[in-house]
Amino acid sequence: MPLPFWRRVGVARMVILVLLIASLATLVLVWRYGFLPPYALLAVAWFTMAICPRIVFARMKTQLADNDYLMCLNCAYSLKGLPEEHVCPECGTKYTAEQVRNAWQHWVTKLKLPADVIG
Repeated sequence: MPLPFWRRVGVARMVILVLLIASLATLVLVWRYGFLPPYALLAVAWFTMAICPRIVFARMKTQLADNDYLMCLNCAYSLKGLPEEHVCPECGTKYTAEQVRNAWQHWVTKLKLPADVIG
């Protein structure tokens, strides 16, 4: 999996975790007075952690299509409009437009980067 994907999943999971912790006091009070079973918080936490990568994938897929699959493989900076061979202005990673486009399209269809990009 590309690094930008896992960074986004990590950020999304942290936001969800903070929201879950912030609402824990409210849920405990509701549960204490009999409105919520004790396992409900665990079910909600599991559901959000399991569904989070799918949401991030769908959003990233849309962003890739909008940028014609020209996004840096290291930081997800849009490379649209830049030269065919250049370095990413954000992180300095060298790229060729064809290699980046092929790698992202391969990732979207097979959910893994091609071997030539990884190795």
